[in-house]
Amino acid sequence: MAGSHRPNRVSVYEKVVTVDRMCSWIPVGGVSSGESGDSSDEEGVVLSDPDEPNCVWNFLWIIIVPLRFRAYIGLIKWQVIVSVISSGPGGALIPKIVNGDDANIEDYPYQVSIEIDGGHQCGGSIISTTRILTAAQCTDFYSVSQISVRAGSSIREQGGQLKTVFKKFVHPGYNNPRFDNDVSVLVLSEPLDLNNKVQVVQLATSDDVPDGAYATVTGWGHTENYTLATTLQQLQSPKNSNADCKQHFGSIVNIDSMVCYGGVQGVTPCAADSGSPIVYNNVQVGVASLGICDGYFPFVYARVEYFLDYIQSNM
Repeated sequence: MAGSHRPNRVSVYEKVVTVDRMCSWIPVGGVSSGESGDSSDEEGVVLSDPDEPNCVWNFLWIIIVPLRFRAYIGLIKWQVIVSVISSGPGGALIPKIVNGDDANIEDYPYQVSIEIDGGHQCGGSIISTTRILTAAQCTDFYSVSQISVRAGSSIREQGGQLKTVFKKFVHPGYNNPRFDNDVSVLVLSEPLDLNNKVQVVQLATSDDVPDGAYATVTGWGHTENYTLATTLQQLQSPKNSNADCKQHFGSIVNIDSMVCYGGVQGVTPCAADSGSPIVYNNVQVGVASLGICDGYFPFVYARVEYFLDYIQSNM
């Protein structure tokens, strides 16, 4: 995969508005830069500070509107923002959401689909025959009776093994909408039958991935057409340095527990890829958490090695 190229007009944020933090955004004369929040002289758009009063209504938004509909609305809003701030030379828009290539579940047998009321919501990974690792944001709002797990199928919402969920362990430190501690372990009602399409993934015990090395992320999230992928997708994503990760996301990222991959033009995970594993040398190193669906910004993952004790305590 070719290296990334960034036009001068791509903005950097200290505050990132996520799907579950639908704060208003306002056009201003400058673009937020790094952690300082200072404005540059370029034209652009800055997102309003989530701590300002115009975000008070966020509480009602979270309580009243179901997560799936917030995700769709958030996806549309992100595209409006990115279209405004990410114009290339001459005003040509940068390519938006582009997932990777079609993939066979036999090549990624640890990948599962987390379904809510029968529809794909997030990705996840098999960490034992009865345990699934995913993002806290994918399960926090739902009862276990609404959640099911589909394993062993390349096709979204079809085939494979469909299991109900007996119990969920959402990290007690999960902070919506900042996405701190964005991990969750699901307990299946009955064990998965392991075969060439259903396998347990090895979990990272340390961060041994060099900066710039490519890892593989998979999922059925939104494509460039703003629709869920029918067939499992895979893409190669380079690891960012901690400094680059902080430069892009500022105070929203805790480097101890989060890691960034990506930043390749037009190639990125997106909505409904949350919870999916990113894997390096057959070892899961992260759980997809948050990002902007344009490819110029990296995607943020929960570090598996950081949460390993918590995960193993719920095995």
